[in-house]
Amino acid sequence: MTIVDQAQVEEAVAQATSEEKFDVLDFFSGASLPETEVTVYADAGAAFRLAQIKSEEKERAARAEEEGISLTDDVGYTDEDEVDELARRLQASAVIFKLRGLAPAAHEALEKHARAVNPFTEGAENREYNEAYNASLIASTIVSVRNAKGVTDKNKWDAARVLAFAEKAQPSEFERLYIGVFNVNFLGDAIDRAVSADF
Repeated sequence: MTIVDQAQVEEAVAQATSEEKFDVLDFFSGASLPETEVTVYADAGAAFRLAQIKSEEKERAARAEEEGISLTDDVGYTDEDEVDELARRLQASAVIFKLRGLAPAAHEALEKHARAVNPFTEGAENREYNEAYNASLIASTIVSVRNAKGVTDKNKWDAARVLAFAEKAQPSEFERLYIGVFNVNFLGDAIDRAVSADF
C-alpha cells in the first residue's frame, strides 16, 4: 500500500470536514481503495506431500507421548532433504496476485455489463450472470501478477483469462484468489472492526 504522511491526511480531513467547505461527495472521491497480495501455488503435489509429512509427524509425536518413549527412539524419522525439496518446489510454484478494490461506480458498471450480456431473473439461480460478473470482478481487481522470481505476467487479465485460470488452477487456489478479491471489494465488516471500541 502507498504510505501517506499522517500530517497530510489530518490536514485533508480537517479541510474536507470544515463547516464552510464540507461536501460528502468530494470527501469520498479522494478515498483510498484497499490493496493486498494473494499467493497461490501451482505445485499441489508438493503441498499435499508436505501436509502428509506434517500429519505423520503429529501422529508419531502423539504415539510417542502415549507410549512414553522419546521421538529419538522412533524409527520413522522425517526425511529433512525431502521436506526441503518439497518446500523449494512449492515456493518456486508461487504466483502472486496484487489486488486493488474497486470504486462503487466500477461495481455498478460490471453489474450492468453482466446483466446486458447474460439473462438475469430476480430470485433465480442466474448461473451465467454470476459467473460473468465474478470473472469480470476478479479481472478488474487484479493489478498485476508475478511469479516467484518476480517476473510479471504481461497478459491482460480479462474475464476470459480468469475463467481459463479457474479451469487450470486447483480449486483451493482459485478460491484463495476469490477470497482476496472479495476482501478488498466488500469491506463492511473490516471497517466495522477497525472503528470499534476494541481497535
